[in-house]
Amino acid sequence: GVKDVVIKPLLGSAGSGILFVSSEEELMLYDFPHGDVLLEEKLPLDAADDGVILSPALHYMKGKLIGDKVVDQIMVGTKYMGWRESKVNKGTVINAVHIIEKILEYIKPQGPGGFDFLMVKGALVLSDVNTGRFNGCHQPKLFVDQYSPPDTHWYCFKHKPPAALDVHTFWRKLQERGIAFVPGVSKFGVFPITYLRGVAGTFVAVGAKNKTLNYAEAALKILKPMQKRKTELVLRSRVPPPALRGMLPSIALGPNTLLSQAPEAPATAAAAAAQPEPNRECDLILIKNATIYNPQLIESRHMLIGGGKVLGFLTDEEAPQMEMMLRMVGGGTIDANHCIVTPGFIDIHVHLTGGGGELGFTSRTPEANVSNLVEGGCTTVVGLLGADYCTRSLENLLAKAESCNEEGITAYFFTGAYGCNPVPTITGSPMRDVCLLKNCIGVGEIAIADHRSSCPSDSDLARLAKDVRLGGLLSGKAGVTYVHMGHGKDRLKQLWTAVNEYDVPITSLIPTHINKNEELLQDGLKWLEAGGYIDFTARGIAVCKQLSMIRQKGLPMERVICSTDAHGSIPTFDDNGKLLRYSMGDCSALVRLVKNLWFTELWSMEEILPLITTNPAEALKLPGKGTLDVGTDADILILDRASLDLKYVFGKGRLLRSPQWLLKSFNIDVSE
Repeated sequence: GVKDVVIKPLLGSAGSGILFVSSEEELMLYDFPHGDVLLEEKLPLDAADDGVILSPALHYMKGKLIGDKVVDQIMVGTKYMGWRESKVNKGTVINAVHIIEKILEYIKPQGPGGFDFLMVKGALVLSDVNTGRFNGCHQPKLFVDQYSPPDTHWYCFKHKPPAALDVHTFWRKLQERGIAFVPGVSKFGVFPITYLRGVAGTFVAVGAKNKTLNYAEAALKILKPMQKRKTELVLRSRVPPPALRGMLPSIALGPNTLLSQAPEAPATAAAAAAQPEPNRECDLILIKNATIYNPQLIESRHMLIGGGKVLGFLTDEEAPQMEMMLRMVGGGTIDANHCIVTPGFIDIHVHLTGGGGELGFTSRTPEANVSNLVEGGCTTVVGLLGADYCTRSLENLLAKAESCNEEGITAYFFTGAYGCNPVPTITGSPMRDVCLLKNCIGVGEIAIADHRSSCPSDSDLARLAKDVRLGGLLSGKAGVTYVHMGHGKDRLKQLWTAVNEYDVPITSLIPTHINKNEELLQDGLKWLEAGGYIDFTARGIAVCKQLSMIRQKGLPMERVICSTDAHGSIPTFDDNGKLLRYSMGDCSALVRLVKNLWFTELWSMEEILPLITTNPAEALKLPGKGTLDVGTDADILILDRASLDLKYVFGKGRLLRSPQWLLKSFNIDVSE
């Protein structure tokens, strides 16, 4: 006859593992992930005027109640997130104290402990007994007893500090706001009782009765610099994936695995057509227990994706319920414990159709394939032509970009190439290419200060930049001019002329290979200070040192971009133009960059990720890219927290890589 029940693990603590169940079907699906459980009737719990469940608690040391005797536990879902002075009526408090004192008198405990209650229709209901161990409230109670002035009030809250905010910085920020509570000295303020950044923290606010909550809120603003996200779940239907969906593995749940073993992708069109439909009824996927960067660290640890988008962020209480629902409807779950989740990388410099040729036809580099790009963590790329726009064509580049989009990543392209006399195009005009071709977002890479450039005049370069920008304005795109920088002594001179004499907006011109030599880099730093973007080629450890130098100077890092030059040739010439060495850009350069900045230069993840996520997305006006927020594209990387090795890659919500599986590029079977 009971409609709603509560599942409580016998070995659970602080509300962990508790589930509310309202149907027999849900109950039958429970698979005891925490071992044996208690099944209890869900009671209608009383709440205070502010909506917080009334959960009075008493704590003792060696048989004597401590502190204010009765405090209310602050419950959020099934979790205890702090303690405050009790809102329960005085008569009930006296009754609770009387009962517990009688119990303590009888059992004569020699250590610490506590008793937790709930209130149901004004009556006390004993919900938990802790004997022989410290409760979470012992520390704040003992702290307040010893250090707070007489007749003061207190409020204690738990919150996980950001991984990037150390306790010294937190304390300094409290001091700057005048709310740092110095034990034995201050009359009011906030003190961190425990502080493990990125793990857990307990904080106590002390002061006048109507001020403690204000102090706590001020401290939370320091701990949560980003706006707290409200859970927003948008469950929507989706048309079936395209014919290539047979190349995806089905996602199944295993009790001790992140993702079940997936089959190898079919290597040919015939095999793909013959492969049975994946056994998955919906494409909703829950990524749980992760450290999530968007690229800033966010509070939530659980993210729901589906329909190619990020649908919402879930609390610790909501995630288990969502996981149970997904089992019923055929969705999937990835346990990303000990992993970090980031937006997919954006590489704005990829020679999708290959490049090179400086040693003749045999030195032409091969075209990129989606598998290599995915292994490099790139879920969004911009393709372009370089020195070879004779044997390579923009039509081929457009088709290659469309192919990448069909296979699961997002691909744009630049019209044009090194040469400017004339600029190669598809429609006959750079402006028309940008305006009319869906995935064309600018022109590039136009070569200047390089012995392979076509030596455009200042006016020609400025005219091109203005035309392309106009095409972007007409079509809602960035319309940027992406400029290849060589070793020439003029460096950025022509770009400065375009800005200062021809009124080209500085953000419309993006110089790449800015770290090619020290003189060019110094000119690039002036460009950055003036408001422009600069693009580093992520090659070798030297680029990390250069980026650290910029950060140390306090220059605007939000306009610094890193790219790979993947599948482009990397020739090295002497002073006379003689070719000395020849190699090819690598798709995995951004992954190595992240590891080097993290492990060698000791950057925080919030400092690293914008270089290859939000910064390029903003520079090129790529909607829904570079961040993880409700409604953005589900371009997601899951990396091992210890090694930063890639584990999973999602492109537009589609699984492209798992520890056991990698999307293989489409091949055509050649048979007799």
